[in-house]
Amino acid sequence: MPDVQPIAAEVKTGGVILGFIVKWPQMTQGQNGVPYAAPGWADRNVQVLGTAGAGFHCRMQGANSGAPGNGPSNTVYPAAGDWSSLHSGGLTFDVSSPGDKGIAPLDEAPLWVRPVLSGGDGTTLVDVYMMVRVT
Repeated sequence: MPDVQPIAAEVKTGGVILGFIVKWPQMTQGQNGVPYAAPGWADRNVQVLGTAGAGFHCRMQGANSGAPGNGPSNTVYPAAGDWSSLHSGGLTFDVSSPGDKGIAPLDEAPLWVRPVLSGGDGTTLVDVYMMVRVT
């Protein structure tokens, strides 16, 4: 199952960029998001929306190794063992509950960020959103 590519969109007011929304769309059970380079953005939070499935867990991870390039062909992503959790104990969202669409802050601001899904079942289909504020 391939990793999910992030999609980034600017958040603007009056032509001024305030931040970016980064979305990893339609993630399924056990998928990882392709890492997104987000240096220089101190404030970050994450929200997961969709159908979780039984035992769903989303962990946001970060790493400082590797090197962003001008495109996929010259980007060096961190090695598998270089990733660390960005939120104590990981993030667990009950995305099926209509009254609980929690947004959680990320504790650290490394170069690379990615979501990693575990648990869930065949019904799992979620979008992971990360808001980053330009400082």
